[in-house]
Amino acid sequence: MFIVYLLSIAPLILASEANKTYRVADNQLNQVYQELISKIKVSRNRQSLINAERAWIGFRDADVGFYGKYYTGSKDGLFLKIKLTEDRIAYLQLILKNLSKQDSDNFGPF
Repeated sequence: MFIVYLLSIAPLILASEANKTYRVADNQLNQVYQELISKIKVSRNRQSLINAERAWIGFRDADVGFYGKYYTGSKDGLFLKIKLTEDRIAYLQLILKNLSKQDSDNFGPF
């Protein structure tokens, strides 16, 4: 009987932990983004990053929405949202790492 109970609440626990994981990742993404935006001195380059981030959010949300409809075990795409957010953090950190003080107007990871 206890096993049946545990199995019945396991998806709730998993969803709760996934939501916590997403919130942590989203906060980290916001911190990295704010640090990067503060180091880009040229207005048009800063605006390019803002536009790219807005476009990425639109892509992420659309992709997660699509995925969540077809993969019911994905918690409405939450697991994908976490993965995409973690990937975006890594990408922005790469840009930040390669951004020197001398060329903060010529940002790019490559």
